[in-house]
Amino acid sequence: MTKSSIACWNCGESCDEPLPLSRHAACQHCFEMLHCCLMCRHFDPQQRPACQHDLADPPRESDSANFCDFLTPRRGLQGGKSARDQNASAKLSALFGDAPEIEDEAELDADVQSSSAERQLQDLFGEDD
Repeated sequence: MTKSSIACWNCGESCDEPLPLSRHAACQHCFEMLHCCLMCRHFDPQQRPACQHDLADPPRESDSANFCDFLTPRRGLQGGKSARDQNASAKLSALFGDAPEIEDEAELDADVQSSSAERQLQDLFGEDD
């Protein structure tokens, strides 16, 4: 068995696990299972079937531990959830623009609650202008 540095599919942190990966191997940081399709270099979620290995069965749950004998872990830090989240956040910011910063959330919550209460009173009793 050789130890290799691989990146967790969930958190992107480096995990030093002996290869071949045990079905029970878990990330030391987020405790997600490592012997799963999302860790494999043959897994490509944009393709159908998602597993690009010729002999492997198509995955049913890509984030669950499995018994696949063809699993070949991706080496190094290649993304993980944090990179995916950053990419998604960047796309949302580009789509909707940057949201204005809220200086005092408590003040904002109080304003929302008071305007909501005023609206309910006006709906209940009608507007007297």
